[in-house]
Amino acid sequence: MRNALSSTTNRQIDIIEILRDADNFVPIKKITEKIDAVPKTILTNCHEINTQWGEIVHIDKNDLSELRLSEKDNRSVQEIFSKMIKESPSFQLLELLFFKPGKLRTDLEKELFLSSSSLYRRIVQLNKGLAKRGLTVDRTDLCISGTDELYVRLFMTGYFLEVYEPLEWPFQLQKEPLYKVAHLLNTTLKLDLTVYELTKLVFLIAVTLTRLNQGYRTVAKPQTKHSHKVFTTYQKALQDSVDLVGLCLTAEKFMDLFYTLFWQPFFGWKSLEEESHLTSLCDELLDLLTGVLKLTFSKKSRAACLNVLKTVYTNYKVYPHENYIAYNREYYNSLTIQKDFAIFSKVLEKALHDFERTSSIPWYSMYFNHILFEFFINWQHLPAQLDAMRQAVVTEVCSDLGIKHIGLLAFYLEKQFHEKVSLVVRPQLNCKDFPSDTFTSDLYITSFPTCAVPIEKLFVIADIPSKKDLTALGKKIDNIRRNKLINELAYLN
Repeated sequence: MRNALSSTTNRQIDIIEILRDADNFVPIKKITEKIDAVPKTILTNCHEINTQWGEIVHIDKNDLSELRLSEKDNRSVQEIFSKMIKESPSFQLLELLFFKPGKLRTDLEKELFLSSSSLYRRIVQLNKGLAKRGLTVDRTDLCISGTDELYVRLFMTGYFLEVYEPLEWPFQLQKEPLYKVAHLLNTTLKLDLTVYELTKLVFLIAVTLTRLNQGYRTVAKPQTKHSHKVFTTYQKALQDSVDLVGLCLTAEKFMDLFYTLFWQPFFGWKSLEEESHLTSLCDELLDLLTGVLKLTFSKKSRAACLNVLKTVYTNYKVYPHENYIAYNREYYNSLTIQKDFAIFSKVLEKALHDFERTSSIPWYSMYFNHILFEFFINWQHLPAQLDAMRQAVVTEVCSDLGIKHIGLLAFYLEKQFHEKVSLVVRPQLNCKDFPSDTFTSDLYITSFPTCAVPIEKLFVIADIPSKKDLTALGKKIDNIRRNKLINELAYLN
């Protein structure tokens, strides 16, 4: 869907993403190679970002023609992406087509200040992205339609969630009754929804009612015997909630709303056998993770992780498309996890790759970021267990200033890194008789440059370590600790 944004906006998003992914300065040349633009254009875009979004982010340039992004503590990059979408004429058109389907072409042109040819181009741009989601803008009737009406509702719900903050209300419906319905459903059915999930439910209700009022209907799907046992409970909960807030719905509209809100428990599975088979496969995946990494979890955590996998399966069956436009929240969440807990990420990545090869579900290619993030939320004490697996980095300290100086360096290192390092201080080691035949330690810290030590194991530090030295050394130590686990794990090698 980003293709509907201007080329300048897309470049700005690319620049922000590249710099945000990096831990330090990034050469402009590297950025130009990734987004196919000349350095002058990149610098112009950076200036525009600083000017327009300076209260959220700032891009610095050093003397080496390298760039670095810094973010304000009280703001989020997501705000930038949301406003870029909201201010885009193409997505303003999308909203108009959603709220006012069938509006005259001339009225759309006037409201958006577009010429007839510009309006046509905007629709073509939107359709390129919408087609990948089973949707289209009908150029005759000027409305949004899909191969399944549910696709329209789920896509537009995701759109409003990405573009609008929870306190904003873009819908032409009363806000309070819909929030009451969502809260009542959450309480009655013990859904235990988070704030984000509750907002998503409210937006889905609003999108569905908007479409129903416009005359759109979902295609009725047969309820399976497997779902009948809880059908009455959910139906009564929704009916009581709707009645309590005074929403007037015909029987047809009520069932349409019911199907849209609760498609997963009632229509996600074809049969009890299908769910049982998938549950067995997911249990095997969880057993693999715990077995390979020697992890444990409670029955509650296991059930929650199992539900994550089963929800992915039913979600894909009903809506097999990406659920974001510009800001992939799950990607950014998982990116940090992959850096901090590489061993678990690598094992899960391989397991999902293998799982995907034996099924029709893109477990890895589409859902890796989502599953990784959800596991860290739902698997109690997972970060602590993984952190406990890390071994201390066996580190030899050497100085050309003698044993007393080695003791001083050791003080700084122990104070900064504690249990992360296991220091070996050997008085006989100096720049002359440094062992050249074998280097069994993980890291060698010296106060002098030497070609005797393999470069990947060497860190040259100042006589009195600076904050910059210790920060860089800390990154190297963390990297060694992560890679030691990965290199020693047979499952990954």
